[in-house]
Amino acid sequence: MSRRLDSGREVITPRGHRERSATASGDGPFSRLGRHHVRALDTAVVYLRKHLASTILTLGVIGVVLALPAALANILHNAAGGTYALGQLSAQVNVFLKDSVSPEAGVAFARRIAGEAGVSSSRYLSAADALDEFKQHADAADALALLADNPLPASIIVTPDVHADAATLDALFVRLAAQPETDQLQVNRDWVEKLYAILDLARRLLATIMFALVITVLIVIANTVRLEIDERRAEISVTKLFGASNAYVRRPFLYSGACYGLGGALVAWLLVAGATLALQHSLQRVAALYHSTVTLPGLDFQASLLLLASGTALGWLAAFWATSRHLRRVGNPAE
Repeated sequence: MSRRLDSGREVITPRGHRERSATASGDGPFSRLGRHHVRALDTAVVYLRKHLASTILTLGVIGVVLALPAALANILHNAAGGTYALGQLSAQVNVFLKDSVSPEAGVAFARRIAGEAGVSSSRYLSAADALDEFKQHADAADALALLADNPLPASIIVTPDVHADAATLDALFVRLAAQPETDQLQVNRDWVEKLYAILDLARRLLATIMFALVITVLIVIANTVRLEIDERRAEISVTKLFGASNAYVRRPFLYSGACYGLGGALVAWLLVAGATLALQHSLQRVAALYHSTVTLPGLDFQASLLLLASGTALGWLAAFWATSRHLRRVGNPAE
């Protein structure tokens, strides 16, 4: 199959129609480059459709490889952000307020705490709300009904920042305890340190897994593009003889790699979404046995966009590496 080249001469396009080059027709360089990109994308899509079975298998492999780090990162992000309410596994700090603190002052105090260093979020909890939550999560509703007054004070639930170090957390706890509105500070310091150490270890393990799987994706796409290059060796050789640049020859393969990466990322997104829906009900049932709640959200818009962009970029990079490695040998008909 011959192609239209940057030569300023009349050539035959892939569809067999004679055209004049952009230079002869007077088109600008940007218009000519745009048409080349469109033609390269069309060539890549036609090739993928022609080899539909192998394309689907490749996208499935890439999707499975990308789904694992995406799911782990989503779980770790939500666990660190406090989305999972796991009863005693929570690293939250309870700031019990004095009886003289009004609800308005308590809300204002919670807003001040939210701006403190080492704080991820803070929430004001009135005495009535605290009693309602205690009734829901404890088997003491009948006993509490016998009490004439509410024994629980108003409080502020503080979630520390998971990225804060030990010194920052210590300074935070000292400042909270010294506030005039604070009556008592309840914090399991040892458990906070253990939980954050576990999260830090999980992040490092996730980074290691992601690095290994990224290399895997690069190898899979690069090998697939290499097979496409070998199959089109004669076409590339003829194209090079007509004076095509390396960028012109490389362009369709770059789009093929990007399509592989984007398609694999879409498969990964579907796998993560399906797994989230499948596990949601079971996790809620298990959490209910421990008087806790679990919310397992799927990938949000930002995470989904990052997954798709990362997959596309990996595919483009792998294709560039494969073509750069094989272009000189494949494009030289004497080799």
